[in-house]
Parts: sequence; structure tokens; C-alpha cells
Amino acid sequence: METASLFGVYALLIVSIVLTWKDIWLPKYRLKFLILSLFGFITIELWSFGLLNGLTLYFVLVLLGSLTLVFYYSSRKLLWPCSLVDCEVSNFLMANEPEKAEQMLYYYRRYFLDSTGKYSYNIQKAAIAAAKGNMRSSVEILFKIDEKNT
Repeated sequence: METASLFGVYALLIVSIVLTWKDIWLPKYRLKFLILSLFGFITIELWSFGLLNGLTLYFVLVLLGSLTLVFYYSSRKLLWPCSLVDCEVSNFLMANEPEKAEQMLYYYRRYFLDSTGKYSYNIQKAAIAAAKGNMRSSVEILFKIDEKNT
């Protein structure tokens, strides 16, 4: 019964992660998350049957942790969605699509919570205004950033 409850807790953990970070279920992250979840499930299963113990268990946990780090860094800081949005907005600006960049920035404005995120948000707002040809608005946004930081 202990093994079944352990699998239940693991399944609830996976579901809660997916519900908390909906971006993790995007197609470009889904496969990595499923692979990592499957390896975690296999590790728990082998440990519960007594096949992983002692040094072997620590070795597998270190490998699982390193796989987590590799997936994390290859996903462009998925745990901080503001950096992902910032990158996508920059891509829209480089593609000369400031309207799409503005829509995306407005839609995901709640992701920018901390001071560096707000700074990045305002910089992107100024870049969008400049790309649209509104240099005055862009400079005003940059001055407001400077006034807040002094």
C-alpha cells in the first residue's frame, strides 16, 4: 500500500506542476517534461522494489538531477516565464512585427513581477514604441524608468 500512495503523490505532484506552470505543456517543452517525469517514475518504482539502494540510488538521483538541470537550461529559463516572454517579444521586434510584440507584452504583463522583470517590461515597451516610430513615447518610457530608479 505504501508504494501505491507514493505513486499517487508523485502523480499529484506532476499534475500540480502542469497546472501551475501551463507553459510547461507547450509543444516545445512537453517532451522534455514527459521524459523527466518518466525517469522520475522509473526511479521511484525501482527504489520501491528494492532494486535501487545505497550508492546506486545516490548515483541515479545525481543523474536525474543533472538531467533536470540540462532540460531546464535548454528550455530558456522556463521557471521564470517573464524571460520567455521577453525573448519572444524580442523575436517579434527583430521580425519587424511590433503589433504582435505589443499584444504579447500586454497579454503577459502579469508575468513581470520583480524589479528586473519590470525593468525588462519597460525596456520592451520602449523598444516597441520606437519600432512603431513613436520615438517621443519611447524616450518618455525610458525617462520614467530612470526616475523610478533614482
